[in-house]
Amino acid sequence: KTSYRPWSVVLGSREHFCVHTSVSRHSGARQNAMCRRARDENRCPFYTGLRKGGGNRVNTSLMDIEEIVTACKDQMICPFYKCREDAKEAELLLIPYDYLINPQTREALGISLQNS
Repeated sequence: KTSYRPWSVVLGSREHFCVHTSVSRHSGARQNAMCRRARDENRCPFYTGLRKGGGNRVNTSLMDIEEIVTACKDQMICPFYKCREDAKEAELLLIPYDYLINPQTREALGISLQNS
């Protein structure tokens, strides 16, 4: 056993993280478009909660997807964008393999393979 506890973050798709009732019913490009529209029109209370500083109320480190979704939903914070923000400071990212092998996704998330 070790006392080392790295700051870790789980990343995943909106399909796994979205808690907005009407957006979460969809998947893929349709879900992405609906999310963008809800954000742009300030119709997503979870995204608004995150933008208003509510993200500080949830620590996503060492949580799995289900725990993150539950904790964020309870605090009215968007789990998808909360994890994306936390990933910028994380020491350990837990990501689907396709995020790792897709150069566009890596670039969008700011993941570098250099010196890995």
